[in-house]
Formats: sequence, structure tokens, C-alpha cells
Amino acid sequence: MAGQSKIFVEGPDDMHVAQHLANAFSLGKIDVKPCEGIPNLLEDIRRATLASELTNLVVICDADDDVPSRWQQIRDRLNDAANLPVQPHPSGTVAQGPKMKVSVWLMPDNASPGALEQFLEALIPSGDTTYPKAKRFIDSLTATERRFLAGDAPKASLYVWLATQEDPGCPYGTAIKAGYFDASSAHTFTEWLRAALA
Repeated sequence: MAGQSKIFVEGPDDMHVAQHLANAFSLGKIDVKPCEGIPNLLEDIRRATLASELTNLVVICDADDDVPSRWQQIRDRLNDAANLPVQPHPSGTVAQGPKMKVSVWLMPDNASPGALEQFLEALIPSGDTTYPKAKRFIDSLTATERRFLAGDAPKASLYVWLATQEDPGCPYGTAIKAGYFDASSAHTFTEWLRAALA
């Protein structure tokens, strides 16, 4: 990697997914900072633009329910470092500023509302028959049976699916390493990450 790079993510799950995908595509060791939520991430990346030793600032975060709003939050913190486009690039954004490169990936695909779980859902191997059943089970729960927020249904479905694997209920990163997810389906993401760290 040229210069000093740091990847800012929302939490430990995002960190482990990024690290294991980087390993799967031989990107080498990456420096990832889990920020424990979007408010902390937004503040951390704003401060990072002032770090004189940083040459590559990389952000991976969830779009959640509103892609334009999340993108504007990111732009507001990073536009002094690099002139980010009005909309995120579909293949991940990379912008060179006067003193640092700034790269951003909005989960799941830079265009759709969602989060890490929707990104991982796209990595479930083609032809898998268990995930649809896991999803139907979660969808079948009544309101009183659901102890999670409605927005966490994709996460619940993924964990039910992971519970059926050889190592039941393992974390996302471990599941990538074990081959439960099809890492090759993350090609667009990892090519963006390779360009971001170059």
C-alpha cells in the first residue's frame, strides 16, 4: 500500500468482513478501525482528514434507509479532503484530493438502501436452498415472537442460515473464511478496496 491507509467501519462485524475478504483476494494486511456506530464514524472520519500522516482514507458504512442522506453526511465530512461526486459511484467511490485519497463504499451496493447483511446475502452461494427457508421462518414470526427491531430481520435471517452450517452460528468473518459465503461474488467490492488502498 502506498502511504498510510486506514479503513473506517461502523463496527466489529464490518471489520471482520473487510479483513476476511481482503485475505480471500490477497490484498494483504489492512488497518481497520471499528467506530462503534455511525455517529462516531462520521466524527472519526472528519478528524482523520486533519491527520497529516494519512494518505488513504477509506470508509465502509451502511446506507441504511436513505442513500442520498447517508451520502451527504459522508460528503459533508470529507469534501475538504477530496471533492466527492454528488452521488456515490455504483462500483465504489475513489477520489484523489490534494493531500489524501478518499474512498467510500455504502453497503450494500452504493445504490440501494440496506446494510452489511444485504451485502452478505448477495454472497450466499447460488443454488443454496437453506437461506430461503431461514428467511421464511423469520418472516413467519408474529409481532409478539419477534424480539428484534423490524430493520434487523435481514440479520436474523442470516444468523438462522449460519446456524445450519458446519460451525453453527459462527461470525460473519469466520463464515467467509470457512467458505460458507461465496467470496468471489464480492469481486466489485474487493476491486474497489484494491483501488482504494493502491
